[in-house]
Amino acid sequence: MKFLIENIFLVLMAVLSGGLLLWPSIRDRAGGERLDATQATRLMNDEDPILIDIRTPAEFEGGHVLRSRSFPLADLEKRIAEIKGKRPLLVIDADGARSARACTVLRKAGFERVYSLAGGVAAWRSANLPLLKS
Repeated sequence: MKFLIENIFLVLMAVLSGGLLLWPSIRDRAGGERLDATQATRLMNDEDPILIDIRTPAEFEGGHVLRSRSFPLADLEKRIAEIKGKRPLLVIDADGARSARACTVLRKAGFERVYSLAGGVAAWRSANLPLLKS
């Protein structure tokens, strides 16, 4: 106990650094299941999910996944009624950083099978998979 009191600064730094190391995995789990490019392609071939691209319209026009629909994250809650059907949803963003929030919004709206593309369009591009330009 004496050690903890005398070295409170070091103890706090250790706890803080441990928390920061765990934060990415905690954040990712909050958004639900993440699929890499191969798993996403398999889902697209087997179950024909609805592809929801949450990037800005300019990002979407620069290149998007075949059959994806543009639903900018800022407008997603207002446009949820446009998403119809019982098919799974695959959320796509630029680099995997914003999709957790979109997945949470979609789950709250009642969609059960919501996935995000791990690494977003950047990972899709890195896997040499095709992108369409508008």
